[in-house]
Amino acid sequence: MTTENHRRTNLPRSLYLLLVSFAARNVTHIESLLGFPDQVGHDIFKQVERLGILQSPHEQSQKCLQLFQEAYPHLVLIKLNLTSATRVVDEYFDHLSQFTCLTELSLAACRLGDQHDMLQNIAQILRLHRMTHLSLEGNCLTDAGLQKLTSPLRMYERGHSSLTYLDLSGNEFITDVGVKCIATAMRNLQTLLLTGTSVKDSGLATLCGRLRLRRAGCPPQPHAFTDEGWAVATVNDWSHLCSQQHSSSSSSTSTASSFYRRRKAADVTSHRCQLNHQSHDIIVLIRDATDREVLPSASQPAHSSCTNSDTTLDAQPNMSAVGCSSPPALLPCQHRESRKRKRACKFHPRDIPPAQPGGATDDELLAMYRQAKKTGEGKDSLWNAMNSDTW
Repeated sequence: MTTENHRRTNLPRSLYLLLVSFAARNVTHIESLLGFPDQVGHDIFKQVERLGILQSPHEQSQKCLQLFQEAYPHLVLIKLNLTSATRVVDEYFDHLSQFTCLTELSLAACRLGDQHDMLQNIAQILRLHRMTHLSLEGNCLTDAGLQKLTSPLRMYERGHSSLTYLDLSGNEFITDVGVKCIATAMRNLQTLLLTGTSVKDSGLATLCGRLRLRRAGCPPQPHAFTDEGWAVATVNDWSHLCSQQHSSSSSSTSTASSFYRRRKAADVTSHRCQLNHQSHDIIVLIRDATDREVLPSASQPAHSSCTNSDTTLDAQPNMSAVGCSSPPALLPCQHRESRKRKRACKFHPRDIPPAQPGGATDDELLAMYRQAKKTGEGKDSLWNAMNSDTW
C-alpha cells in the first residue's frame, strides 16, 4: 500500500458518518426509523444504495424498502416513469408495490394486460387519493382491466379518485362499458386520452355528461412524466440490471429469431406512430378551467350530503361533480367528514321501535337488518325480531 492510499484510508471521519455507515450495514436489523429526521433517513438510504443492498430482487431488499417507506412515505419516491420497462415491472413488482405515495406514474408500453397484479397495486394507490397523473398507454387493457382498476372506488365507497390526468391510448379493446367505470369512479378527471380505443360516440357522450368534459379541438401536449424521490437511482439500477440480463440472454439466440424480434418491434413502433398521426383517431377529452367547481364546504347542512351521496348520476344528471381546483390532499378529509355526516343522519339499531303486526314492510325490514349488520350493534335483537311471529 502506498503512502497516499494509506493516508486516504486513515482520514478522520466524524461520529455522525460512522453511525450512518453502521446503520446502513445493519439496516436489516433495524425495526423502525420513525422519528428520525429526514436528513438522517436520507443519508442512511444513500449509504444503503452505495452498498448495493437494494439492487437484488430478494426479500431482504424488499424489507429494506418497506422500512424507509414506512418512515418517509412522501420522500422515498413520489414520481415514477417506467415507460417500456416491462422487465422492471415483472422482476421488481414486490419492490414497486412498496411505493404507495406515488402522485405520478407512467406504465406506458409495459404490456400489463388485465391479469397483472400491478393493476391491483395502482387501484390501492388510487383508493388512498394520492395519485394525480397516470399513463396506461399501450398495455393491452380491456373493459375487465378498467373494472379491476376502479373496483375499490366503486364498491367500497371510498370516494372519488384524485386522478386528474389519465392516458388510455393504444388499448384498442376498451369500449363504452369500460369508460362507464371511469365516469363513476374518477370524477375529478380534467384530461382523458382515448386515442386508439374502441369507444364510440355513446361512450364519449357518457363521459362528457358525467365528468363535464369536452372533446379538444387541438390536442394538448402529453404530460411529461419524470422521476422524483430518494429511490430514483435505485430504480435506474434495476433498469440497468434488467437490460444487462436481456442483452446476455438475447446474445445466445439465433440470428433468425433476432431478426424476427426486431421486425416485430419495428412493426409495433410503426403502428403506434401511424396511430398517433391519424387526426381522425385522436380522442382527447378535457375540462375547461371555468367548469371546475370547489369542494362543498363543511358548513353545508348534513342533509345535503346524505341526499347527494344516496342519489345516482342518472337521477341527477346536472349534479355538481367533486371539484378539481382544490388540492388532492384535502379529498380524504372531505370524504371522511361527509361519511360522518351521513352516519349522523341515519338511525341507530337500538332506536328501532318494537315490532308491531303489519307495521313494517319487507323493504324496511331488510334496510334495518343491513344497517344493524353494518354497524355491528343490535344485530341479534333485530334477527330475533325478524324470526318472531309478530312481523
